[in-house]
Amino acid sequence: MKQFIVIDQLRLNEKGALVCKKPSGRLCSKVHLKQGDLDGVCGAYSLAMVFNILGVFEDSSRNSDEHGNRAVEWKMIQSLNNQDLYPNGLRPCDMIKMVTQTYSKYVTIDHTGRKAGIPLNVKECIDKNAPVILQISCNQDETHWIVVVGYVIDEGKEMSYLLTLDSRKDLRIGCFWNGILNLDRCTRLKYGFHYVTDTEEWVGLDDAIIIKKK
Repeated sequence: MKQFIVIDQLRLNEKGALVCKKPSGRLCSKVHLKQGDLDGVCGAYSLAMVFNILGVFEDSSRNSDEHGNRAVEWKMIQSLNNQDLYPNGLRPCDMIKMVTQTYSKYVTIDHTGRKAGIPLNVKECIDKNAPVILQISCNQDETHWIVVVGYVIDEGKEMSYLLTLDSRKDLRIGCFWNGILNLDRCTRLKYGFHYVTDTEEWVGLDDAIIIKKK
């Protein structure tokens, strides 16, 4: 029997929507953010989702008019609207710069990089309830950031799939993830990982950024 494992912070509210509880235990906020909910690109959306899960934003449901511009939510809004930072998308170095310059008080960042051990590093993080921002590619010119929130253990006790939140796609009510990445790589293909959302595509597994709350 397959086992589906997701980080502890995730839960479904009374309406079946995916939320995460804040460290105070008093508040819950929306986890999945689809492109169009904020101004930015997939890397920025992935950062926002991870920060919500880790509890960096104590209440991200408030808008910028309801708190001072020193609050961490407002800093994220300012970063997401800085179009000079990523006119052609968010590169790993851009994401690292954004986190270290603005959020080092709250989190630490580890850039795993292009290593064959990405899946193992991801599993270690998920087991510690730390989501991972993963970069995948469809071709030489098109990359995309997603957030890994869980994994699947197959009948042989091996990790076979990663469970992801993808900002390009809707998240259906009652679901903890909206993307599944098959780790059984097709070696005859350059982009050999099968990735399924509401569509199917073959992708490369390029990079991983791990953010942990201090």
